[in-house]
Amino acid sequence: MKHWIAAPHKYGYLAVFLFFSTIMWPIALKAERKYIAQDIVSPGGIRAWLIEDHSLPMIAIRFRFDGGAFLDPEGKEGLSHLMSGLMNEGAAELDSESFRAALEEAGAEINFFAYADKMVGSARLLVDRREAAFALLGKAIRAPRFDTDQMEIVRNQVIGASLSNAKKPDAIGVAALRKILYPNHPYARAIKGTSESVIKINRNDLLELHRSSFQLDTLNVAVVGAISAAELAEQLDVIFGNLPRSGSLVLAKPATHIQTDKNVLISVDRPNTQIRMVFPSVPLNSPDRAAAEIVNHVLGGESGSRLFRRLRKDLGLVYGIKTKLLDRTLSHQIVLYTFVPRESIDEAVTEIHAEINALVNDGPTAKELANAQRFLAGSFATKNFKSSLAAANVLVDALAEGLPPDFVGKRAKSIMSVNASDVQRVAADLLGQKPVQMFVGTGPIHDQNSLIYNTKILESFHK
Repeated sequence: MKHWIAAPHKYGYLAVFLFFSTIMWPIALKAERKYIAQDIVSPGGIRAWLIEDHSLPMIAIRFRFDGGAFLDPEGKEGLSHLMSGLMNEGAAELDSESFRAALEEAGAEINFFAYADKMVGSARLLVDRREAAFALLGKAIRAPRFDTDQMEIVRNQVIGASLSNAKKPDAIGVAALRKILYPNHPYARAIKGTSESVIKINRNDLLELHRSSFQLDTLNVAVVGAISAAELAEQLDVIFGNLPRSGSLVLAKPATHIQTDKNVLISVDRPNTQIRMVFPSVPLNSPDRAAAEIVNHVLGGESGSRLFRRLRKDLGLVYGIKTKLLDRTLSHQIVLYTFVPRESIDEAVTEIHAEINALVNDGPTAKELANAQRFLAGSFATKNFKSSLAAANVLVDALAEGLPPDFVGKRAKSIMSVNASDVQRVAADLLGQKPVQMFVGTGPIHDQNSLIYNTKILESFHK
């Protein structure tokens, strides 16, 4: 859960500074091509990646711990999400109001987020006030208060959002799809919980989860900005040093791709139908990752993709259509998204599968391959390093996935080395498998093999 914490004035110093840093930082970085991270280890053994850049007096930090919603006890789903919303609502000797005041005085922004398989935190701070900001970040990580009054405020926010989502067909559809994709796996659970599960959570649950979540052995850190390697090494111990080295954390087994002859149909009377198709993909560190990125780009990655040209430009069957690589720690997918007028569903589904089959059987054209390579090799940094915090986010995930510090340059070389036969082989491996298909609205008329859910059944899928 994100809580924006900035200067008290509408256009305060921090807010204005962060705005201009978002614009100016990638320009400065691109000019100097500083895309290779330094691999730092603190005196206490804490590892981090650093891109040192003094073009702006700012430091961005992104860190993650394994676990996230995987650690939520059965029947108390949403515990990690609730904890993430309370991590900056008071720490150590500072209650919520005092902590916010201290952050404003330090010119810092701190946020925490719970994902299915990781707990993530971030901070942006000004160089001339970094000592105070680092100390506050350390307190938030090591000694959150979880005060009862703040717990009830955040709990009510979570319950309100859950009740709202329970009435939204698209949110219900995603919950149903998750259950189909990940049977008997933690990924099937609701990250934010439900009104029934969140109401059961108590303060002791939060304290226990904090102890089991924040362990140095699962920590990855990335830092971008105006700080030296030597100073960062010292600050890593200030921020994280008192956390336990290890504990009893055990992640689930990797999630395998489910193949089913049944479509998931969330039956809703509306003029447009949301369609999702889910195919398997490969991890970031796979030797086939570059080819998979090209497959995704050629099929549905940009407005010049096969699916967009055929279904949107040529036939006008869809409002928009794209595919995306979706990566989690234990699951990697290619996901297709589109919205279709209900009278065009059958034709649209037929055309989608025709384009997929053509790529599987024939591979990309020479022009498609060259365009994809040029775009993917040249746009990665500009798309993903839009700000210092965005860059830190990319770096921390790369570190966690075991990529090398110079992965940006190596990725570009890997993209350029892929040939058409590589793309066709990977397309056949990934897109040749039967996808899990979800329809929210009206399903294919010709398909009598759908799993159709009415409103009462749908309520269970949102839990």
